[in-house]
Amino acid sequence: RGQPFALFFVETVCTDEGLLRSNMLTKIRNSPDYVGMDEELALQDLARRISHYEAIYEEVAEEEGLTYAKVLNVAAQVIASRLHGDLIFTILQLL
Repeated sequence: RGQPFALFFVETVCTDEGLLRSNMLTKIRNSPDYVGMDEELALQDLARRISHYEAIYEEVAEEEGLTYAKVLNVAAQVIASRLHGDLIFTILQLL
């Protein structure tokens, strides 16, 4: 109580098609949403869902002045902005 808190946004972005397909296959093979569904139909459905999310998603932008880390392609690159404090640096190491 009485102590300020800070928000720390973590954004993950994946543009690697092979990694995306692998992740999508894992999702449809383990999700109750796709039990008994043909794998290709399930992939198409998941791709439609992802397209919906992409259409409304807003990436964190530097000019917003937020504290954030952007993890690209499973930590192939990590971009961090406005980090302060030991806890945030500890979290960043885990990403």
